[in-house]
Amino acid sequence: MQALSSSENIVSSPQIIAVSELQAIREQHSGVKIIHCHGVFDVFHHGHLEYLQSAKDMGDILIVTVTSDRWVNKGPTRPYHNHTQRAEIIANLGFVDYVAVNDESSAVPVIEALKPNFYVKGKDYENKEDDITGAILAEERAVEAGGGKLVFTQTGLKSSTRIINEHLTSQDGEARRVIKKIRENYEFEDIVQIVNSFTDIKVLVVGEPIIDTYTFCQSEALSSKSPTVSARFVREENYAGGSLAIANHLANLGCDVHLCTVFGDEDYVQKLLDKSMDDNVRISSYVIPDVPTPRKTRFLQQGLNQKIFEVTNISDDLWDNHDSAEFCAQLKSAAKDADVVICADFGHGMMEGAVLDVLSELDVFVATNVQTNSSNLGYNLFTKHEDYSFLSIDERELRLGLHDRSSPISKLLEKAQEVIKKPFAITLGINGSVYFDQNGEQHACPVFFQEVVDTTGAGDAFFLITSLLAQKDIDGDLISFMGNCYAWLATQVIGNKKANSTVDYIRTMKSLLG
Repeated sequence: MQALSSSENIVSSPQIIAVSELQAIREQHSGVKIIHCHGVFDVFHHGHLEYLQSAKDMGDILIVTVTSDRWVNKGPTRPYHNHTQRAEIIANLGFVDYVAVNDESSAVPVIEALKPNFYVKGKDYENKEDDITGAILAEERAVEAGGGKLVFTQTGLKSSTRIINEHLTSQDGEARRVIKKIRENYEFEDIVQIVNSFTDIKVLVVGEPIIDTYTFCQSEALSSKSPTVSARFVREENYAGGSLAIANHLANLGCDVHLCTVFGDEDYVQKLLDKSMDDNVRISSYVIPDVPTPRKTRFLQQGLNQKIFEVTNISDDLWDNHDSAEFCAQLKSAAKDADVVICADFGHGMMEGAVLDVLSELDVFVATNVQTNSSNLGYNLFTKHEDYSFLSIDERELRLGLHDRSSPISKLLEKAQEVIKKPFAITLGINGSVYFDQNGEQHACPVFFQEVVDTTGAGDAFFLITSLLAQKDIDGDLISFMGNCYAWLATQVIGNKKANSTVDYIRTMKSLLG
């Protein structure tokens, strides 16, 4: 078990001990019944009090372990109280004998050291299959291995998350309104079931691969010979972006994923694919030796992770000198087995000519994203796609496609409804997103969190999750809410370094709904 640093392991109450002392406590009290409770306890409320009191009634010595701050996975801004404060609160309950801060991802190491007679959880854990982490099953095995038993209290259920959301967060009125509406109209278990149902979907991803190269530098000064910034190289990392990242996200959601795309023949790309792609992604590659795999190299200030500038290596004339017939045949064949086709058009030459014709003729649910970026500004408009089942773009991409630079967003969306005859979603940056269902009803949703590490890939994440939801004809309010939560999760890592975790996705929504 890991020890907390001296600055973190502040002991001001005699009941607070180090985790390393638990085994000695067990030996000291060998003839009595030891009760163990474990949790975050943030914020502490009356339900926690009843739970701990009920646990104490089962034995003689009550030991409570508190999850350290770094392992609290209840959403951004959590924990509200740090682990020292949470331990102090519990230690000052007269009936608690010992409190320790556990700096592990689960209670299992503590249980193995303590070997309690009873490991006590609240009745909300009684249905073990509902625990998305699977931790309760591992804890039960550890308790029984030590001769103890897992038991559940029958005290009332209350939610720290809901208390924090309703009384202690800085969310604006619109965010609170949407959360309240979702909470009132949907059971959280039903939302989890929707996420779990993605495992039934066969998805074909079509789109350009992008190699996201992040070069971390340390800025030094202006060059003495010219007014340019001089920076010292620190390190370089390559991430699988574009359609590769989308495929990885989908595989993490449990989908059956097939990726059809075009590569150059660079050795480093194959090595990156071997290292970065989920084993559950089947890749059908069409290799064009004399065309580079799209690569975007971003130079960042080390530590701050601020982007200084970007260099792209992209060929926009992919099919000008190459016949797309073989790739089109490959695409048609793969689409026959798909429930959903995710068309990610990054505007780097792949979605042109005959490929567009094939996509428009597919007899399957086709979700389309048409991206505007610095390499294709003004040339890659959503209007080039003639047919699709669902469209997801951002506000700038909508304005470019409608040739409308200045209309208020309300007028712009009215115009969009006249042009886009299918369900569509528009992402609005810090203003959230809006989804229009097949009946033309609008479902707006604000952003819920302000903490962002890197926005690269957030739009792709929103696109893929809303595509799955739209294909399942999920209610529009849920599509916007679930889309925003999934997109935010993608902003919490640098680039496309790793795919979103389904457990973290569910926890993020739980952190809002309580």
